[in-house]
Amino acid sequence: MKLNVTAFKELMKNQDLTQGELVEKLQNLGIKISLDAVKFWTRNENPSTPSLQIIFALSEILMVKPDVLISEGKIVGYIDVKKVPIIGISSCGSPITNDYQSENEFAYYRGEFWSKDLYCVIACGDSMSPDIEDGDEVICDPKRKPQHGDIVEYKIYNERAIKIYVEDTDANIIQLIPYNPSPEFKIRTIRLDDYEANDLTIAVVVAVNKLRFQNRKIRLKMIGRT
Repeated sequence: MKLNVTAFKELMKNQDLTQGELVEKLQNLGIKISLDAVKFWTRNENPSTPSLQIIFALSEILMVKPDVLISEGKIVGYIDVKKVPIIGISSCGSPITNDYQSENEFAYYRGEFWSKDLYCVIACGDSMSPDIEDGDEVICDPKRKPQHGDIVEYKIYNERAIKIYVEDTDANIIQLIPYNPSPEFKIRTIRLDDYEANDLTIAVVVAVNKLRFQNRKIRLKMIGRT
């Protein structure tokens, strides 16, 4: 995968953004980069390729989906990046709505557990913070068997959520537990011999794309300065 130089230049021009200003914005997002590095992206001979993290940061700064900024190929130093369909929203403590339009939208996956069955949901809430935060893209594998301690995305009846998968074979139950329980978002216990188990589907979370680089609320919470 390579930077789509034409799209990149056009977006920079539309926002009246100089390369120096872009460097400053990237640095504000915690990305250490020089002006020369940005210039190398668009030079005529032997252009360099931004990392996937930088592609996501650029998409936030330029207010476009990451796929607008990339063309087919490989990112140097990375596993081939695959497109994964976004199928909707999954709760991480907050109620989910039915108005998310996900048709023809994709997330990107570059991990080792690729399969054609992977799908993506958008996290809604912070009950799984800091691993998963509100707005993150969560890549899930519905064919992978969950193991004790995995983060999973599950669906039962009209409930769709992301929690920790816990097995208790002696009690013949599984529990789905959020990092940060609340009165509205509790531990879900399911008996394996109960009729509810027949309506339960579970997918193992295999990757999380963190797109909200400026999540100041989370950072301040983690250092006790909220």
